[in-house]
Amino acid sequence: MRRIGGLPVDEAKKQYEEVHAAGYLRKSHYRVRLAPAVPGNDAMAGIPLVMDLSDHNPLWIRCVQAPLPILNNETETVKVGNMTYNRITGQAMEDMTFVLLETQKAEVFRSLIGLAALTHNGDGTSNPPARYALVLETGMFNDDAASLVMGKRFLVACQRAEPIDFDSATGDPLTISATFTPIDNYLTGQFTG
Repeated sequence: MRRIGGLPVDEAKKQYEEVHAAGYLRKSHYRVRLAPAVPGNDAMAGIPLVMDLSDHNPLWIRCVQAPLPILNNETETVKVGNMTYNRITGQAMEDMTFVLLETQKAEVFRSLIGLAALTHNGDGTSNPPARYALVLETGMFNDDAASLVMGKRFLVACQRAEPIDFDSATGDPLTISATFTPIDNYLTGQFTG
């Protein structure tokens, strides 16, 4: 009797058809949005890429690459007698770096400069998170792009923007990498649709 992967051919074919019928998501069908963490935060009013989540937000069009962190548990190894085991001690959230396509009006650059200005004052003092905290929402669409099938919201702050490398040898579009760091791991959430 002929077998594929240790299964009879008919069983292997049936399992393959079930997997194929489930379909798949494409990495290119995603959305990224930024909004003030505190509704009505007037300090963010002039920042082009930060909008209310209910508004049309242009960031998703400008985002060339986007991560979606799923799970990052912290563990420790415990030794009891001659046995060793691991246990989960907490949950960490990774920094998220987005590659953004710059506009002719420098909206990405102006947005990042605006976010930097909200974190610190001219005298060197820091502002409270309510002034600069953002809700970052990232998720994936199915093929018909009618609804989000998975996604997460994060409470973040813009931590870093990579230096721009000017290059006179190429005519490539300008991209800027911006890193957002989670402020509070427990204020994240999943969503769909």
